[in-house]
Amino acid sequence: MGARGPGSIPGAPIMIKGSENLHSHTLFSDGKMTHKETLDVALANGCAVLAFTDHDTLMPVQIFKELKSLEHKTKWISGIELSVQDPPGKLKGSFHVIGLFVDPSNFALQEHCKKMLVARRAKAENYVKMFTDLGFSLTVEECLAQAGEGTVGKPHVVSALIARPENVELLKKHIEEFRIKAQSDSDLQKDYDEALERSKRYNIGQFVFPIFLRPSGGAIKAVDTISPTLEIAVKLIRDAGGVAILAHWHTVKDVITIEVLEKLLNDDKLDGVETVWGISTDPSRDPAEWAKNRKLIRDAVSRTGAVASPSLDAHLKADYELLAKSDDFASQTVGMTKKILEKAKVSKEFSTL
Repeated sequence: MGARGPGSIPGAPIMIKGSENLHSHTLFSDGKMTHKETLDVALANGCAVLAFTDHDTLMPVQIFKELKSLEHKTKWISGIELSVQDPPGKLKGSFHVIGLFVDPSNFALQEHCKKMLVARRAKAENYVKMFTDLGFSLTVEECLAQAGEGTVGKPHVVSALIARPENVELLKKHIEEFRIKAQSDSDLQKDYDEALERSKRYNIGQFVFPIFLRPSGGAIKAVDTISPTLEIAVKLIRDAGGVAILAHWHTVKDVITIEVLEKLLNDDKLDGVETVWGISTDPSRDPAEWAKNRKLIRDAVSRTGAVASPSLDAHLKADYELLAKSDDFASQTVGMTKKILEKAKVSKEFSTL
């Protein structure tokens, strides 16, 4: 099958059973389902293998044991998504690294997650202050309530923000200003178009990210002072028995150029990179650019012999439903987990494979 652009769905698709997704989130970070619900939804939509990769959060050991005893038809892998912040003089940016096949009881990784839990709350407090300074009504308690048992993050702040009708009205004014400004800036226009499309699928809160929380040029910035460097993050993952994968390269390609990425892979600073990434989250709505980025990554993986990983970056039931409808995307993910095991030589102990 020929490659299609992100979100391109045939009229009457045949579900590709056996698809794989090694990047998913639960209620323990910014997902909307429990671990068991995620497995059930994945199975219903033809997904044979998934990895639980919550933000700076390991699978609770008790849940790990419970799921192990289920003998669920959809196989799963214990994972994590670590936030990384490299200091000036190195990569000069923030990004995420996925850890697959990690031991959820690993002491060092558990201690790191505890520190990040505190740091994420402090960052949420910072966001609340900045939004209230802009005239929005918001409290830290509202953000924590959105997170529930999970680690609080930007999506929870956004959900709490738009829960108040007065905030939605104020946001609409900012959206209109952003729309006008985007008409004379092609990069902002792309951000606006993406947010508009995602707002139709999800909610108006999708505009909060490009208007206020954009890494470069956003109105609100929360300084990251605790996330580890790439070297430390990768060591944490490897020491926990896992393999370290760069997440959604297409969102950080200006920070980690393809040349930098290839050097990191060649120098064993990373084990691999996501090569089939989220159809529901790809910011490029230009099929040509999307195809170009995918080719750059695949060529880099081919030259370096690195690990290639499939990523839906799933948070919702709708993401797995989209996977089931997109036969081209789904078919490309089949068999990728087996290749990771062959290349990375990691243990299957912390999975049900």
